[in-house]
Amino acid sequence: MEEGEREMSDVEVSEELEVRTEGRRRRGRRARLEGVTKSSRWFIALGLLSALFLLSVLVLAPLLWRCLTEELPVPPHPEPCPMDWIYNGRTCYHFSKKERGWKDWDGSQSVCASHNGTLALFDSREELTFLMDLTCGHHMWVGLRRSADEFHWANGTACNNTLCSITDFGDCAYIEDEALRVTGCLLPRPYICTKEPYQ
Repeated sequence: MEEGEREMSDVEVSEELEVRTEGRRRRGRRARLEGVTKSSRWFIALGLLSALFLLSVLVLAPLLWRCLTEELPVPPHPEPCPMDWIYNGRTCYHFSKKERGWKDWDGSQSVCASHNGTLALFDSREELTFLMDLTCGHHMWVGLRRSADEFHWANGTACNNTLCSITDFGDCAYIEDEALRVTGCLLPRPYICTKEPYQ
């Protein structure tokens, strides 16, 4: 043996082996624990996500059920008439604009009916003047038609006021500049629709 080295006794060797063995055991245990903690992290994360999902379902299910079973209130309309309609005197009016959309009297009435309205109905000189001001010189169909020598509105009511004292020949009424006129019903013209405003 060299100088400085000494021979270890059996006890010392045994202690040294024990220390080294314990170190190996600790490292092995630590490695096993690290392996377990890495895989268990995924299980813990998955468990937390599952619990969170279950909790959200339990909280949101009653709200969803209430939304599906209760009738929701219908919000009021911000405007009394649809777009492209004019509101005046508790009535909505629509003026046809494009020449290619001009119709005969019956076709015009059908277009108005498709918008839940009729050709223009009015019962005062003021309403007629309002409509005349907006026709811009166009001769536009209105909802007045002769039936058995009497004029009736498109809604079926008889016209019994001075507006209906028309002496022209023809059956279907239109607005011309300053007056109501009648002519044959087959001529394509622009038209005016009316309908009730939104409630």
